[in-house]
Amino acid sequence: MPRKKKEDSNVIESGTYHFYLTGESFTNLVRDYWNSNLVKLAITAMTDSGIPIDMALKICTGQMKCTGDTREGDHTLAVEDDDTTEEIYFTLESQIKNVEKKFINTSQKLFKLVRKHEMLSGVEDENGTLKIPGESSIFGAVYRKDESKVNKEIIGRLKKDQKEALENLEILYPLAGKTMSDLPVTDLGTNWSDIELDHYETYEISQQRNTRLEQNAKIKAERQLKKILDVDSYDQGDDETDEQYEKRMNVLAKKMNPIVDVKTTKTKNAWISPEGKMYDVEKQPFPIHVNAASDYKYLGIVPKDISNESDWLDKNGWMKMTSFSFMIDGQLTQDQIDMLMDYMTARNLEKIEWFGYEETLKNIIEANDGISNLRGFDGD
Repeated sequence: MPRKKKEDSNVIESGTYHFYLTGESFTNLVRDYWNSNLVKLAITAMTDSGIPIDMALKICTGQMKCTGDTREGDHTLAVEDDDTTEEIYFTLESQIKNVEKKFINTSQKLFKLVRKHEMLSGVEDENGTLKIPGESSIFGAVYRKDESKVNKEIIGRLKKDQKEALENLEILYPLAGKTMSDLPVTDLGTNWSDIELDHYETYEISQQRNTRLEQNAKIKAERQLKKILDVDSYDQGDDETDEQYEKRMNVLAKKMNPIVDVKTTKTKNAWISPEGKMYDVEKQPFPIHVNAASDYKYLGIVPKDISNESDWLDKNGWMKMTSFSFMIDGQLTQDQIDMLMDYMTARNLEKIEWFGYEETLKNIIEANDGISNLRGFDGD
């Protein structure tokens, strides 16, 4: 007899319910699960009912079936050979391949989106604008709050799909004589760092071009490498050696981080070396200083063993220009002072933005310990 419903309206009424099950309906149910890649649901539905896992697999793949009716006899189902001749069900091998592919695709999307979300989600300023880490100016690029919220929800769904794929493989691998160490993690490739490439206007076109090249890649190794790899890609291809990757990254770093003429350039974001050279940041796939700094390892500027390149530059006397505002953590060098003077003279400026405030060069130098030579510049 059903128990009396509690006064709390949020409590669902409980009770005793009776239902019957036929072997045909149960077989169709678990096979539907199996063909929908719901491996764990399909297998556990049978193993929880007392069916051995090897027999459960045969039921899923059409080799055996359940028969009987729980309303009859001893109220249990039987298992017998299935006479189904059509190969309409996934085999163990094809199911493993499907789930592995789902794991790889989901993981690639997840890692890529997580990196974007972490890199672009910043701290809100007093105006409610999200500031990107590594940027001192509130005028830097922003990551829209609504986009951040959507990506956070997508990340949650991808994590759930990834977990489901792993749970399914934990069931499937032992049936095929494998272990979780056989998980094809190497197929994840370098898509974990593709976020920079998303900001290329030609990215989609270049990806399509790469696909066509790969289909016709039965040529000599060097020529094949040259055609398969997009020259503007930060990814290391399967056929590319570490030495070839290092060489290509050196070329790419020079292309993406050109030294520009301070007197004529229109760039508004740059790194300025202690020698007064201005390195343009805006040709980066995503133009922020931390991205450019990571390329400087390939230019021989930042030591290879440094993990935080931007911090290293700050501590070694490099100056930033962000949205036309200059800033430095240490003391200006004479070359940097000369560079600022050239910048102002070429534009007929009496003041420049220094840490977001307009200042004369003379005041900037005095605030920076006053050690300098103004070359006759007498700005107030």
